[in-house]
This record gives sequence, C-alpha cells and structure tokens, in this order.
Amino acid sequence: MNAKIDPLTALAIAIQSSPGVYALLLGSGTSRAAGILTGWEITSDLITKVARARGESCEPSAEEWYRRTYGKEPDYSDLINELGPTKSARQQLLRGYFEPNGDDEQDGSKRPTAAHHAIAAMVKQDYVRFIVTTNF
Repeated sequence: MNAKIDPLTALAIAIQSSPGVYALLLGSGTSRAAGILTGWEITSDLITKVARARGESCEPSAEEWYRRTYGKEPDYSDLINELGPTKSARQQLLRGYFEPNGDDEQDGSKRPTAAHHAIAAMVKQDYVRFIVTTNF
C-alpha cells in the first residue's frame, strides 16, 4: 500500500513544530462566510443606493448604470470618499455592512465563524504571528 500522509495533516504538524514561522494569507471568503459582503458587493450596493436616491433604476446592473452615468469604472475607494467626505462619515456609511443589526442578531450573521475562532486560537497559542489579508 502506497498511502500518503494527507497534506493538511502534514501542514498541521509543520505549524505545530515551528510556531511563529508561518503566516496566514486570507481573502474575503473568511468574512464572507460570516455574512459580510465583499468590497465589490458593498460597492454595488452603494451604487444602487445612489441610483435610487436619484430616482433611477440601475438596470441591468449597478456597475453598468454607474459607467453610463459617471463615465468611469466604479471604484470602492472613490465611491466611499465621495459619499463620506470625512472619516466619521465614512465610518457611519460602512457601519451597517460590518456590524450586526437586529436582523443579523436573529440569523447569526456578521459574527465570527469557526474559521475566525481557529485563527484566533492559533494566534493566541503563538503558532501564527502574522496575518496578511485582502479583507477588511
């Protein structure tokens, strides 16, 4: 029999044997699983809100409406800065996307997932010292 050790088992042993050597590289999937929108989804939602505020429909898509209306590609940072000219205004603008409200409380979204808890445990135990993320 030529069975091989599972790569995840090998990685777990390597991390345990060399605490602090490994770093985590995380993408939006980590928070997406908690019900938090990706940056692009937030951009699209904000564009939809802008269109509605103007009394317009953003069909067939928010991104196409934005290109047609403003003559440029939608950009998360540009949109956030235009809609929230101050740090405080930007925080208020984005708060609802990241902090749970009453509906979120009921369905359990916008709360740490098993992955978040596992990451926290690895950090607490000094197995991981660095986390690089494209996430918020």
